[in-house]
Amino acid sequence: MSHRRSTDVLVLQVYSGLSFVVEDIVSLIASTLGIPVVMHLHGGGFPEFAARHRAWSSRVLGRGSVRVAPSRFLARVANGLDLTCRVIPNIIDPGEYAFRERRHVRPRLFWMRTFHPIYEPEMAVRVLARVREWAPDSTLVMAGAKGPVEASIRRMARKLGLDEAVRFPGYLDLPGKNREGGNADIFLNTNQVDNTPVSVIEACAMGLPVVTTDVGGIRDLLSHGETGLLVERGNDAEMADAVGRLCRDPELVSGLSRRGRALCAPSRVEHCRQRNPEGRLMCGIVGVARCGSGSPLSEPALVRMRDVLRHRGPDDAGTFRADGIALGSRRLAILDTSPAGRMPMATSDGRYWIAYNGEVYNFRELREVVEQHGQAIHSGTDTEVLLNLYALEGPAFLDRLDGMFALAIWDVAERALFLARDRLGIKPLYYRHSGDGTLTFASEEKALFSAGVHSAFDGDCWEELLCFRHVAGERTPFVDVKRLLPGHFLIWRNGVISGRCWWDLAERTAAARERAHADPYRWFADTFDQSSDERMISDVPVGVLLSGGIDSGSIAASLAVQGHREIASFSVRFDDPRYDEGSLAREVADRWGLEHHEIKVPTNQLMARLEKASWVNDEPLAHASDVHLLAISEYAKPRVSVLLSGEGADETLGGYVRYQPLRYTGMIDAARYLWTFGDGPFLPARVRKLARLWREGGPDGRLMFNQCNVLPSDLQTIGMRPRSQFAYREETLGRARRLYPGEPARQAMFIDQHTFLSSLLDRNDRMTMGASIECRVPFLDTQLVEGLAALPSSALLSGFQGKPLLRRAIGRRLPRSVRRHRKWGFGVPWNRYLRTVPELCDLARSLHDVPPIADGPFDKRAVRGVVDAFMRGDDGYGELTMALVAVAIWHQQCCRSQSGSFAPVACDIAV
Repeated sequence: MSHRRSTDVLVLQVYSGLSFVVEDIVSLIASTLGIPVVMHLHGGGFPEFAARHRAWSSRVLGRGSVRVAPSRFLARVANGLDLTCRVIPNIIDPGEYAFRERRHVRPRLFWMRTFHPIYEPEMAVRVLARVREWAPDSTLVMAGAKGPVEASIRRMARKLGLDEAVRFPGYLDLPGKNREGGNADIFLNTNQVDNTPVSVIEACAMGLPVVTTDVGGIRDLLSHGETGLLVERGNDAEMADAVGRLCRDPELVSGLSRRGRALCAPSRVEHCRQRNPEGRLMCGIVGVARCGSGSPLSEPALVRMRDVLRHRGPDDAGTFRADGIALGSRRLAILDTSPAGRMPMATSDGRYWIAYNGEVYNFRELREVVEQHGQAIHSGTDTEVLLNLYALEGPAFLDRLDGMFALAIWDVAERALFLARDRLGIKPLYYRHSGDGTLTFASEEKALFSAGVHSAFDGDCWEELLCFRHVAGERTPFVDVKRLLPGHFLIWRNGVISGRCWWDLAERTAAARERAHADPYRWFADTFDQSSDERMISDVPVGVLLSGGIDSGSIAASLAVQGHREIASFSVRFDDPRYDEGSLAREVADRWGLEHHEIKVPTNQLMARLEKASWVNDEPLAHASDVHLLAISEYAKPRVSVLLSGEGADETLGGYVRYQPLRYTGMIDAARYLWTFGDGPFLPARVRKLARLWREGGPDGRLMFNQCNVLPSDLQTIGMRPRSQFAYREETLGRARRLYPGEPARQAMFIDQHTFLSSLLDRNDRMTMGASIECRVPFLDTQLVEGLAALPSSALLSGFQGKPLLRRAIGRRLPRSVRRHRKWGFGVPWNRYLRTVPELCDLARSLHDVPPIADGPFDKRAVRGVVDAFMRGDDGYGELTMALVAVAIWHQQCCRSQSGSFAPVACDIAV
């Protein structure tokens, strides 16, 4: 009390048990005196204590101005009480620990902890006794500060005849740890309760494979079979068996040793905030590979091709030209730009050159892998790490990458080009392989056209464009232009291309089913929070696209409960209350202290914005919100350079309302009256759509066209003769049926993950990069996607509300109004705009005479009749009319216009 006037802040070490009484009294006094309190959570037993004394814990921790914890394990205690908590991890400097990769090991065991009952040191002695039954020369070093049970442990060792096999060197300083750890082969951690022990991190830094009890925060620190072996608490037989497994399996030991060391890389002091001094970069990449001597493009031609993508990278640019190759790159700096990270980039021997667009979140541990092979890394960029990892491992290196990327690597010696794309296709890549063997590629199709590829519309795509609004698979709406599929790579050599799938969700799902999660809700919450946190790594401001729904709200809440501050949120408002979710978005922003921004797009800007968005997108706009996403991105650019978005949640968590009927196909089949009355105007729109879908080609049609608002039968009204032949979609349907037999709803989700989600990700990339902003998608973390796909349908599709797993795992973080709000999505009142905005109305009325519709497989009078009926108020033709309008505007901007750029359109801010 005598220091209260000179105290600016009180740091309170918070433990469970009797000490919590003291912490209660001290925090109450501090809050009464107006002294800010930092609550620093400790102790592996604290979660159990807080669960028993929830109200008390909430009251005391709630007095903290800030709460911090050394692990997510303890941070979840505060999160569970609806309190924020910042994770400041236990840190070591791996450079201070002598690393030795283990491979062939003997049972020379090392235990290091205070001799206290909660650390159960007697278990280590029991494990040694079991191991010596088959390895009589086994030894155990037990190091640590003296504690209440050290004497009894010594007596136990003597009683078991192990006094010669067990050594007690006492407390170890750093040289002592390196000495004893260097002589050992296996580290044991026997705790009954635990947080994230520094001793385990130190063991990993020395290359010791770790066998530990699966308690507390251990699972947050180690992954079983990847960075350690986890056994049941108190089960000395299981731990002894794990030691035996290590002695028999050198490959397992080597993997644990290397990955354990890599695990420590983020724990370096200089990386405590996980900042990269030289940066990750979002980019646009281009290139041409051709047989023969000389570069395929002149420098001016390459620069023109590259600079069409200036919006993808306004901060820097580079080129590389040599025999057979031309590469170009534009850079958008997300962390500090440095000349060391300039692309295209070469290996030190000049053999390999890379142009790269993306972000790999685990590049630091990959850097360790490269450096262990003797290759020095001279920059802080992930680009250099990936390039050198490819030089070491070839295409197999892709399996190691955790992130989003599209890349091109040229092998000078082999005159071969390697192209690859991330698992889900978050980053785009397009190419054309011409008859003479030339391969032209780019992040966007418009760059291909700048290099001389013809931008000719492929009329065979009409049916797919109008029904699905997107051409799925390799094909695009342009003749001979293809997209590299997600999770695929391609190799060009001597004019011939070959490729394969390097990541297959169906295969990964089958494998993941063997590793079922005992508690899927906790697993999801932990993995999602980690994913959101990883996507905050940036030295530029970060924002959240906040729609008012549960997906984007969950991202905002996840960031807040993990202690991220100064987060901006951005929402689009509408005058029409049927489409406006702005009040819900503001509730989320207010609850978590976000810096909230709102815009409205004036109707007199819609035509100009449609034209610009179509040029940016290169393909017909497929989603109602495309224009508004570009508008909000342009508004956000002066304020942030990174936006987080909720794409992928509906497809992976079962969020779309249209999945629900597929759970009850038998019941709906029996409701034959829908066939008679399904088109009645007195029925809700969703019921009418359901009836139409159920009539569209039986079970296969219900799945194929589940995502469509325009069905093949609708195309007959404008004179088309639909064939309903979509090779890639049909192949995907077959794979879905094999993976989820008898589960139509899961089959539809799988189809969406390979088709509809691809269109969303293409849109997300184009509309945000069109404003020079990087968009990150936390719901599409690889662990989440694979783990969710492997869960049973009962976990994803139970009840009548979408995404029950998300709601139960983290929904409580959101306001009740958001949780109870009927799912709407990012809807836009286009029907009203088409009828009331003069420019749009005029275009719609003239569609029958506008290319490419005028030249398409339509009856002009029928097209005019459909538009007239829509203009008179028949909303049933609204989706088809808007699809035709989108194609007409796109064709003008991308197939006929030579316009190379658009100036931003001013956007009014809502009050």
